[in-house]
Amino acid sequence: MKHYKLPLRDKAALLNKFDKVGIKVDSFDIVDDKIDGTFEFTVDDDQTQKAINAVLKQSPKIDQLKEMLRKLVREEIKRG
Repeated sequence: MKHYKLPLRDKAALLNKFDKVGIKVDSFDIVDDKIDGTFEFTVDDDQTQKAINAVLKQSPKIDQLKEMLRKLVREEIKRG
């Protein structure tokens, strides 16, 4: 099982990319966090995880996504 937390501004583009490659992410599984500007979902299937990771690696904004995730992790550690 893998949990994804991504920038809300990229939600439409990423969901469109997922749909094009046949990845189905149910809208009921997506949780928007408008305060943090992120959306989250969890995937149980290993093949789906690999496909999502491939799409994220191909994304031109992947460096920004990684940096945002690093920032979120640092903030959580400080709160911890």
